[in-house]
Parts: sequence; C-alpha cells; structure tokens
Amino acid sequence: MGWAAAAIAVVAATTAFADEQELFRLERSTNRNVVRYDAKTLDNGALDPREPVSAYWILLATNGGREGLSWIERKVAYGFTTVREPQGLGLKLVAFDRRVLHVRRVDGKFRAELAILGRPARLERIWVQVEPAFLGPHVRWIDLHGVDLVTGKPVVERISN
Repeated sequence: MGWAAAAIAVVAATTAFADEQELFRLERSTNRNVVRYDAKTLDNGALDPREPVSAYWILLATNGGREGLSWIERKVAYGFTTVREPQGLGLKLVAFDRRVLHVRRVDGKFRAELAILGRPARLERIWVQVEPAFLGPHVRWIDLHGVDLVTGKPVVERISN
C-alpha cells in the first residue's frame, strides 16, 4: 500500500467512530502497523464508564483496516489498566508500567499526559525499537514523543532497556 492509501486508511479509521478520540498511538520498528489508544465517550462528552479507553490495531502494513488486540497482546504487550483519578483517569500500560499516563479533558477533548524529560507533556506517540532475539523480540528502547504543556514545544525522551 502506498503512502496516500495509508493516509486515507488512517483518516477513515480516525473518523469511523464518533464516540472515540485518539489519545496516542504506539508505533514499532517491526512493521507499519500501529496500536491506537482512544478515549471512548458518551453522548454527553464524558468518558464511558464501562470502557473509558480502547486499544486496537490500524493495519497500515496491509489494508489499513482496524483489528482488535488479541488476548495475549492485551495481557503482555499493548494492554493497560485504568484507575479513576480526581481530575480524570489513570492509565498504566502493561509493557511500560514505569509511569502512569493521565487521561484528562482539556477544551472539550481528552488527551494523555505524562512527564517527558521530567516536564509535564501531552503524549502523542510511542516508538518501540525492536530487535530479533533468541527467545523472541527484544525491545532495545522506546521513545516518548509529546508536546511540553508549558512551552508548547515538541519533546522526545528515549528510554533504554
């Protein structure tokens, strides 16, 4: 699939569900497929208490479609747990539980916030650099990409294993 078709597929996946707002996405060095994390909302704009956040594949390496995470992907790789917080929702990724992401509503839209380089930031994407290993893929590093909440400038933090 060419870049134009992939871009159209992303737009289609982004607009197909009016009750979901993209929080951030996870990209990997293994292929172009991405895991997208969305805030799920009710008609009144509040987070859906039954499923406030969803995660799923956007299959850019093939047809650009949308596919749910498998049980094993949810349990050991791309899943998360949530906890209610006074100002929103805490989100802890299964594979990166060192930091809690905070899902907050700002100007009517939900976003994921966490510290990047020790500064409060809005998370936009996570890059995972993977290398083959004897017992399966090995994560070499992850990059957190976001926007500094104070300066409005892009920030990137590399975390090595």
